[in-house]
Amino acid sequence: MTKTDQVWANWGIIDDTDTFATGELFTQKLFRPTTPEEVSLAIQQAEDEEETIRALGSGWSFSDAVLPQSTPTTLAEYVNEILARVFGGIYAPLFEAYGFAIDTSALTQNLQRLLPSLVNDGVDTSLLFFNEAGITIDALNVRLNEQSPPVAMSTLGGSAGQTIAGATSTGTHGSDFDRAPIADSLQALYIIGSGGTHHWVESKSNQFTDPQKITATFPAIDADNCHYDDDLFNAAIVGMGAMGVVYAVVLRVVPQFALIQFNLWSTWEQLRQVGVGGVELARVAHGQAFPLINQFLDPLYPANNAAGMPYSRALQIVVNPIRNDDGTHNCYATIRFELPLALVPESMVLPAGLIPGNLGTLTLSDLTNAITNSPDCGLPQKAAFWWAEQTGQFGGNTILEQAQSLINFCKGYNYFWAVRAVIDLMMQTAFPQYIGSDGMPNPQIDLGFKVMTGNVYGITFPLLGATSIEPAFPFLNAIEFVNSALAAFDAGIPNNIFPAGYLSLRACGPTAAFLGMQQFGELPANQRDTDEFPDVTGNVEISLLGNADDWGVIQEIETLALAQGGILHWGQSNGLMNNLDVHERFPQLAKWKAAQELFGGSTFVNLFMQRCGLV
Repeated sequence: MTKTDQVWANWGIIDDTDTFATGELFTQKLFRPTTPEEVSLAIQQAEDEEETIRALGSGWSFSDAVLPQSTPTTLAEYVNEILARVFGGIYAPLFEAYGFAIDTSALTQNLQRLLPSLVNDGVDTSLLFFNEAGITIDALNVRLNEQSPPVAMSTLGGSAGQTIAGATSTGTHGSDFDRAPIADSLQALYIIGSGGTHHWVESKSNQFTDPQKITATFPAIDADNCHYDDDLFNAAIVGMGAMGVVYAVVLRVVPQFALIQFNLWSTWEQLRQVGVGGVELARVAHGQAFPLINQFLDPLYPANNAAGMPYSRALQIVVNPIRNDDGTHNCYATIRFELPLALVPESMVLPAGLIPGNLGTLTLSDLTNAITNSPDCGLPQKAAFWWAEQTGQFGGNTILEQAQSLINFCKGYNYFWAVRAVIDLMMQTAFPQYIGSDGMPNPQIDLGFKVMTGNVYGITFPLLGATSIEPAFPFLNAIEFVNSALAAFDAGIPNNIFPAGYLSLRACGPTAAFLGMQQFGELPANQRDTDEFPDVTGNVEISLLGNADDWGVIQEIETLALAQGGILHWGQSNGLMNNLDVHERFPQLAKWKAAQELFGGSTFVNLFMQRCGLV
């Protein structure tokens, strides 16, 4: 299926002056293929018409890396397009700035039945899974759990709305410091690149397929295009759509498991000083726990466990960016422990424990009640909010729109404390403190993917943000960046500039991907696995609601992150990143560019790649 003059919506892009459409793609032709052959035909048609082309996932990104944009657009052109829509037409120059696009949403087929016919003799396929790459992670999680026996992704990010190709291609990760990002779960890729050429890409050092079987099963793949090469593979797994269309992937999966999730409410300053439950952050990032949690865990694990308890596998700290009256910042720490399904007691029905609340169920009354119950809200303030609500000043069709109008009202009176109260309500809803009436922990226990991703329209915080950035640092540097970002937020409050959203610090293991953000962790052997030198990456995500202040705040923090050596997430706002930034941060860039030239070539080049020196 092909449509002409289509407008496709991404998330908001706010810091790239070459893209004024805030995430909208104006494409002359939008293809929706259902087979790999149709993908090839779409690519060939783009080349015949001398246009570039790009695959589109689920529109989950904040970045313009996805857009098949060939020339800059101006604000005037965007305004003219809006006016043209009002009068029932289109503004051609804006569409001419973009190439063609491929909607991959129909490419979701389960290919697992074909996998045994591809692998070398003796290869066990029970922990490999083959699927078309347009499937969303949400749907993939369900499909994996339906296998017999059920399997799962080893790690996931905090949301599940992305396609598996989109998530891996942009370096998406979770908070599991003992394992690499999602892209490192890839074992092979089926890519359709320039010329509509079909490629099979796999690591030579971990080869598990037979090229003759590949070509017999997929005749469109020539023998010369079965690539068993570590460099090509490590380049392609985080390719940002520049390698071509990722048609299908083989994933390394694990037996289905449960996670035990503990949340702790504190302040960033307290946590930074004494850690989680008295355990320093660096130690928590190595999996150490603390006595209260150990008392809960010990009965669930075999008595012959040498340590007496398992190590945690994840660390996430979500911070309210608006300071308290005493200068501290409320925060919500999360750690997780893996529980094999075989160890789940027969008496325990999953989900168990205190289940996080659904942010989608919050109402305007919930937000205003959080404000009026704040100790900073006196009788005059209560009266002002009551009158504003009665007179419809907090208008909007959705809770997001209502929250934005509420924030604008707060700005009019410099009620930064009111925005802080709303953020805390959302945090406490999504990250309940798991303490029972007896003082003992009552943690959430559920299948791993349900704990890691919540649900697509429920507690997933990025869905509330109008824009977001995420730089990556060595873990200890990430802690210092959090301090710098909070200081910048504090400095804005006297000027009535305050962010509406959250800041989070998540730990993650290093990646093998040449352009993955998680480049940190390869420390000398005598420094690895020590409290002083945690061999993990610290990822600091700042997601904001999108009021007038937030755009400038994001740019300020992005500038600060680049100045401190951070590597910006390819799937989030990164419009201030340039050629020099990219070359300084990725030592294997030349190998990545060689792979891109081989697979995607000029057909898959866009304005983003040119700005960042990726071509």
